[in-house]
Amino acid sequence: LQESCLHTCFGLKQVNVQTAGTGGLVPEVAAAFLASPEQARQAIQTAVKLHKQHMTAPGQTPGMQRGPAGSTALERSGYPNAGLMQRLQCMEQLVARGVMTRDEFTSLKVAVLAAEHDPTQRLAETADLADRGLLNQQEFGGLLKQKWIANVQQES
Repeated sequence: LQESCLHTCFGLKQVNVQTAGTGGLVPEVAAAFLASPEQARQAIQTAVKLHKQHMTAPGQTPGMQRGPAGSTALERSGYPNAGLMQRLQCMEQLVARGVMTRDEFTSLKVAVLAAEHDPTQRLAETADLADRGLLNQQEFGGLLKQKWIANVQQES
């Protein structure tokens, strides 16, 4: 719950919903409430808890995905070649974020699909570190990304 001076003037409180993906910096969802903000917050927390319990197999850590190690929801759904589709989708997201150019996508697509393990996750994770300011542009764009591209090309 958050309450600023403006919220106080109007008797409002704001409920912010953040996920691990946002790094706690910016809420993914924010809603201001006149009545019962605490109950709204509690309802959201309960829904998250129930969802995690529903998605947890016996003996698994709450919130962890079901299925064999390394499997994705798309793969578990029975979609053929889901792992390859996920790699392409990740690359598309990297292009949309400006992490990778369309030319890089085109030149690396076959190598990424042919790789034994999904190399896109490493680039996505380092891009997230750069977005959070934990890597500067030279470290990310000048060193890590170029090394990633070289490794992907070398593996194919």
